[in-house]
Amino acid sequence: MMKARMKALAAVALLLLAGCSSLTSGYVIGKQHTDAYDWMDMQCFSYNDKGMCTMRVPIWHHVPESWEICVKLDDTQDWWSVDEPTFHRTKVGDWVERNPS
Repeated sequence: MMKARMKALAAVALLLLAGCSSLTSGYVIGKQHTDAYDWMDMQCFSYNDKGMCTMRVPIWHHVPESWEICVKLDDTQDWWSVDEPTFHRTKVGDWVERNPS
């Protein structure tokens, strides 16, 4: 589970580093699949009169499976979320165009 969590954090970091772009087409330069995973967070449920936490409860979170392709045009690149069939159909080096949402 920890490996999947680190993989997801790396994906988020890559997305942040890639920045926001308005690419609507380009060449696929990378692909990434992230398995679904669950993670637990302990949140305070009760505090004493000094503001100290006296009881924690587990809160479970689910992150669904995801598929992404990295698209580049000139000096701009962007990660696009895609569905599973598109992910498997697309190969590195393919020219792709984003469908309007």
